[in-house]
Order: sequence, then structure tokens, then C-alpha cells
Amino acid sequence: MSAWIAVGLTLLPGWVVARRRGATGARLVSETVLWGVLVTVAWMEAASLVHARWSPALLCGPAAAAVVVAALAPGRVRPVFGAPRPWSLVATVPAAVHAVILAATPSFGWDFRYSWALKAKVWALAGGHDWAWLSWPFHSFACVDYPPLWSDLIALGAVLGASPGATAALWQAVLVLALAATCWWAAAPAPAPLRALAAAAGAWVPVIFTPTVAYSGYAEPMLAFGVCVALAAVTATTEGTDGAWQVAAAGAAIAALTKNEGIAFALGLALAAWRVGGRRAVGIAAAVLVAVVGWRGVLARWGVTGYPNVFSPARMASRLVHLPATLVSVASWQLWGVLAVWALVVPGLGSRRLAGLRTAVAVWATAVLTAYLVSPFDLAWHLRTSLDRVLAVPLPAVIALAIGASAPRDPAAAQQPPA
Repeated sequence: MSAWIAVGLTLLPGWVVARRRGATGARLVSETVLWGVLVTVAWMEAASLVHARWSPALLCGPAAAAVVVAALAPGRVRPVFGAPRPWSLVATVPAAVHAVILAATPSFGWDFRYSWALKAKVWALAGGHDWAWLSWPFHSFACVDYPPLWSDLIALGAVLGASPGATAALWQAVLVLALAATCWWAAAPAPAPLRALAAAAGAWVPVIFTPTVAYSGYAEPMLAFGVCVALAAVTATTEGTDGAWQVAAAGAAIAALTKNEGIAFALGLALAAWRVGGRRAVGIAAAVLVAVVGWRGVLARWGVTGYPNVFSPARMASRLVHLPATLVSVASWQLWGVLAVWALVVPGLGSRRLAGLRTAVAVWATAVLTAYLVSPFDLAWHLRTSLDRVLAVPLPAVIALAIGASAPRDPAAAQQPPA
């Protein structure tokens, strides 16, 4: 039950913010998770910086404030969801089934136990980020320099008495629903059957939700959500969607605060937003800058460093030459499946509407390639243990936006359907 309370305390302020912004239907589901996560993590980060101990009372702060705001400024009551439509139900059922399965299976992956959950336990016991623990070189195996968002959310559950596995599992269930709703929104203005297909792809994105020790409880679902909502919002700005810039900035911040490759995607999103929106996109760049510089600055202040990269030109060139053969030698059926999906959707990315998406993906792909070339680890091992997850993260957004850009326009798509 404590895990449910932890997730509920996070989603409550998100719901209030999303409703105050006028979100309904699929946008309401997506923005509830978006703003709830961002507000809660920002609150936890601020408390840690001023050395205010994470206690159950303190962590209820955002939810309590949301209740007060909702009570004092109810505003005009608007319907949350419209009348059920057949295809929206078709989109909802696969996501709901997957969410139930994930919620019932406590997370147990290797990296989850020895990185994300371990840091969450340490932080819960310390009442905030334990910089002495993070800065001890022996703990570098726990990816101590990784951004804090995923471990923060798990730590919130631990402070309330929930096990990390149960909290992560429940969050992954929430993210299934959020990704499905975001993909439904992103696939507009395609007809409803194709939007349902996009939602199903978001709910069952290959690899990152697979319940094995190589994936269970990892941060990729949260990263995929941040990337998806930010790319959908950047693309929506070309149609003049109200409030899309704020949503894009929040999604980019979540991506940057979730994983290191999320930082690369956030920078790509900032460039993409500038390309399609010019000066109006300054808020997205500012959000990314605050997230990246803020976390990296604190790490530098406390001397927290991760594994050192190797920037030897000769070594990088050698790894680049051997990359194709090494990739073939370690490729699994999961990786081949992800590559096959990419091959199917890439031809649909040529639309002028997707200029921002192409920019963001190009920056991210360049950063990913560079990361493997400078990695201190054996190239074959690194590709085998991570490439399928890395390549799977952008797929929900890419699939949904490709469907929306290439499908015939649906005149009814302008009306927001239920999630």
C-alpha cells in the first residue's frame, strides 16, 4: 500500500497542474504524470540541497499544496473525458492489461538492484542525497553520476515504507498508461485506428518493459516518456497547440534528469525546438540548462565522478572500424527486433512537420555513437548489455509521430478524444 501512496502523492499535484492548464483526455493522462514527476522531484532536490531531511511529512508537501490550490481556486469545471469511443477503448485495453501485469511484478533487474534501488535505499536512510556515499570511489559500480530522477521516485516510496521493487513496478505500470496516452496524442491527426496502433506501440514498446534481469525496473521507461512527451509537444507547436512549449520544456527536463543519454536527447530537443520555433523555444533550452548544469554542478561540488571515458583518437578510430563486426557478433533477437522496427519507421520521418524530430534524433544518435567509442568498457560487452535498450527508448515517439505525419488527415482529430 505504501507504494500506492508514494505514486499517488506524486500524481496528485500533476493532476491539479494539468487540470488548471485545461488538459483533458489523453493530454490529461500524459500531463498528470509529467507535471507530477517534475514537481515532486524538484521538491525533493530542493530539500536535499538545503539539507532538509526527507520525511513523510515533508514529502507530502507538493500534494498538500495541490489540495489547497484545488480548493481555493477550483475554476470552471470542465469534463475530464468525453463520451467513450470504440477506438479509444481499443487503445486503452492493451495498455491497461500491460499495466496490471507490471504492477503485479516487483522489479528485480541487475542494474535496478545494484544501482537505482541501491541509491534509493541509501538516500531514504540518509534523508536525502548522501554525497559522501556517492563520492566514495568503491561505489562507482552504482553509476553514481547518473541523474537522480528515477532513484528519487523510488526513494520516496522507501521513505514511506515501500519496497523499491514494488514502487518501481507501480511506476512502470503508470508509465505504460502515460506512454500510451502520449502516443495517442502524438499520432494526431491520423485516423483513430492508426492512433490506437500508436498507443499500443507505446504501451508495449519492445525491450524496455520486458520482465527479465536485463530490463526489469530500469530507468528507460521514464526516459522514453520524457522523450515522447517532449517530441510530441515540439511537433505540436507547428500547429499552434496552446501550452505546447511548456510541455516540451518539462519533458526535456525529465529526460535530462533521468539518464546520461537523456541529456543528449534533451540537448537535441532544445536544438529541435529552436529550429521549429526560433526565439519562442528559449524556455526549453533554459529548462535543459538548469537540469543539466544544476545536477552536474552539484556532482562537481562534492567530487562525485563516474567511470572515466577514454578520448584517445587512435582507440576511438579502432573501435569505430570494429563496430560493425562486433555488433553482428553480439546481436540478440531483441536488438534485431528493435533495428527492424527502426527500419520500418525511418521512411516515414521525411515530412516537413517532423523537422524537429529529425534534429533531436540526429543529436542523440551522434552522442550514443560517441559514448560507445569513448567507453572504458569492452566494446562487445557494452553493446551486448545496453544497445537494445538505448535504441528502444525513442521508438514510442518516433512511431507515433511517423504515423501522425504520414497518415491521411482525420477532420475529427482536432477534437481531443478520451485517452
